[in-house]
Amino acid sequence: MAVFSTIWVLSLLRRLLALSVLWLLLAGATGAASWVVGAPAVLIAAIVSTHLVPRTHVNVTRLVRFLPAFLLRSLAAAFDVAFVRRASPARETQ
Repeated sequence: MAVFSTIWVLSLLRRLLALSVLWLLLAGATGAASWVVGAPAVLIAAIVSTHLVPRTHVNVTRLVRFLPAFLLRSLAAAFDVAFVRRASPARETQ
């Protein structure tokens, strides 16, 4: 019988929660019928990911330093797309 460490179980539970939320977002509110496919898929994906993807640690200091730059560049890109590079009808070439 395999002995599961507490860290592995917690990692599995976090991944199950995250993948379940992702499944809900992708499948929409289609009811219990979507979970006939979704539950096994989420369970298999969570178990496989615990074996294939190493645990990562989030460095909160680096995340806080990164967020302002990310938000600023996201807003600049949104402004660029919305106002500078507007979609316009195709111009006829002569």
